[in-house]
Amino acid sequence: MSSLTNPDGTPDYDTFKVRLESFILQYPQSEWTRGAQGLLQTINKISTLQNKARLERLALEKTNADKAKLLKEIDLLKTEAIKLQHENDQLRNDLAILKRLEIQLEKREKLLK
Repeated sequence: MSSLTNPDGTPDYDTFKVRLESFILQYPQSEWTRGAQGLLQTINKISTLQNKARLERLALEKTNADKAKLLKEIDLLKTEAIKLQHENDQLRNDLAILKRLEIQLEKREKLLK
């Protein structure tokens, strides 16, 4: 099994699986057939687990990307909220100034009458 590796050093389960299946078909009565069947089942479980791990890794990457996007959006919304708060404060100040001016205008009109 250790001689059946990919160039990157990971086990080549597909090749090993093919060889085990071939052995089982060629030598169904061999004393090694049960062991080969056990290895085949183990390889199938490993493949299933590797696929699940890959899917979970992809899901995690997507979740992390979504999280980063949401954090960026939150920052933009906070910036916008600060900007709107400043605008609101300015409008409140402008309204107070207009009220004072209106009161002054009313006082002048009374004095002129």
